[in-house]
Amino acid sequence: MMAALDATASRSPAVKRWLISGAKLVVTLLLCWVIVSWIDWQAFLATLLNARYGLISIVFALSLVGVALSAWKWQILLQGHGIRFPLRSLIRWYFIAAFFNAFLPTNIGGDGYRLLKTYDNPKGRARAVGAILLERITGVLTLGFMGYLAALIIWFRIGNPLAGSLALIGTIGGFFGLLLLALIWRFGSSGWGWAGPLSRIKLLKTIAAKTLELIADWRGQTARLGAVMALSLGFHLLRLGFIWLLILALGTAVDPIELTMAVFAVEVAAMLPISIGGLGVMEGSFVYVMGAFGLDNEAGLASMLMLRVLTLLIGLFGALLYLGEGRAKRAAIGT
Repeated sequence: MMAALDATASRSPAVKRWLISGAKLVVTLLLCWVIVSWIDWQAFLATLLNARYGLISIVFALSLVGVALSAWKWQILLQGHGIRFPLRSLIRWYFIAAFFNAFLPTNIGGDGYRLLKTYDNPKGRARAVGAILLERITGVLTLGFMGYLAALIIWFRIGNPLAGSLALIGTIGGFFGLLLLALIWRFGSSGWGWAGPLSRIKLLKTIAAKTLELIADWRGQTARLGAVMALSLGFHLLRLGFIWLLILALGTAVDPIELTMAVFAVEVAAMLPISIGGLGVMEGSFVYVMGAFGLDNEAGLASMLMLRVLTLLIGLFGALLYLGEGRAKRAAIGT
């Protein structure tokens, strides 16, 4: 009896993972079915056939530049913690991470690979983790601020209810984010006696201590931190630019401010772990939001699918680099 219970317990994590994956698959299929019901497929095919593929090739080139910008930002963040890696290596690892992100169910695979490549460094593993976390955080904050401003502008300009909702979400999220930062800072710098029951939460103390330790590395590095934020802004402007070009290649144009709000909404929706790789969530949210601003559902879906194809192409290039890395390791072992 006990052996049977132990076997069931040992299988439970695997069963849980299968159940979660199955639920995500069901949600993904349901979302895809909803999107399919929105589309006039004859008009969709006409949109694709009449696309300006010269512009799409420019978008692919710009997406490669975007990967290089992200790797450069990662390098600066590592340098902020005293960790040095050549930019060429970081660009290669970023492309390989894009392969893992494109072909694994979650984005954790790519970040895990990058962490593995920078884990062993003279400054400690926590700082390699901190660089990737700060890269993510600064990216989300930059896009969030851009989307928040776009939503405010649209709300004041035309009173769009969706823009008002996103502006409200941004205001609430910003408030609680600042409150969390203030709490971590207070916990780490002023002692814990005032915190009452919170002072007994070991995990909270550990998070606060590690956060303040990583923040301390950035004291006196205002210029470097400014460069990180500038690269974040440049990356998101570039991304918005090539999505705008994709829509233009499909024969229509959109307001850049409305597009900024839509991309912000897509990124917020993509954070929900309810589908496989965000499939259906990203496409559906973009079609819905841009449809509210007059973009045809067919052009909205086509632009998102093209973006996925370009992402897969970048991932395939990363796969080639990954295979090359494996061959180089085997050759080194052979010698």
